[in-house]
Amino acid sequence: PDGVTEFSIGGNSSFYPNEALKSVVWPVSLKEASGFDAAVALETVYYRGSELEWSLVDFGESAGNFEGVNVVFDYTGA
Repeated sequence: PDGVTEFSIGGNSSFYPNEALKSVVWPVSLKEASGFDAAVALETVYYRGSELEWSLVDFGESAGNFEGVNVVFDYTGA
């Protein structure tokens, strides 16, 4: 939800192996996230902030999983 500033559950393999997680809505307040290492099917991130704000997010060891993912900036949907 909006207002979340950090996300980390169960270490870097929280979604391992998760082929069902295809998209997430990402609040602009979330500046640090780990746990997406095995989110191998992630296709789209609906980001509530700008491209510049996205570039400042710290993905830790999960950074590689966001390469090639379609990011929709300034998302206002549910």
